[in-house]
Amino acid sequence: MLDLGTISTIIEAIAWLHSFGKEDVKEVKEETEELLSDLSKSLTNLHDLTCEISSLSSRAAALSNTQFVEAFQDVQIYADRFYFDDASVSAAHTRCGNVGRDVARIKFKLVKFLRTDLGKWNEADHQLNEIIFADNRILNEYQNNISLLRGSMSHVSELIKNGEVDEARKACIVLGHTLEIR
Repeated sequence: MLDLGTISTIIEAIAWLHSFGKEDVKEVKEETEELLSDLSKSLTNLHDLTCEISSLSSRAAALSNTQFVEAFQDVQIYADRFYFDDASVSAAHTRCGNVGRDVARIKFKLVKFLRTDLGKWNEADHQLNEIIFADNRILNEYQNNISLLRGSMSHVSELIKNGEVDEARKACIVLGHTLEIR
């Protein structure tokens, strides 16, 4: 479910940026660090939620019905509160806007020392635009994955509510198996 392939585009662009000389990169170091921080937030959130669900899934078979229901409800409350609510979705969009702002600031500073080398400037512009495009893909994947997780967890919750704990446990285990990092 969690596809890390898109991250390679971002890593390549940042590695290219760091191929400049030490003095050149010093100009944009702070902005690059802020960019990396903003880029990592949604992925870290999705990874944390995935770990919580996978952990429950791996122990589900060994838990009694009561223990499973309580553990699932704890994860459900955690997911609802920190990942599935409207504020969390809005925060992901805000973070995406922050990435665009970070890239714009990096471009502004790069103009200072690349203004005489149009070839390097064009490459810098291309690499930084790739970061924005990759970040947009990550945001879309994040939203799709959160939506899938919300639906799957809602299904498990509904099974529990209907007294079908064994079926809920099976659905939770299947969900855990789908949460593999590619």
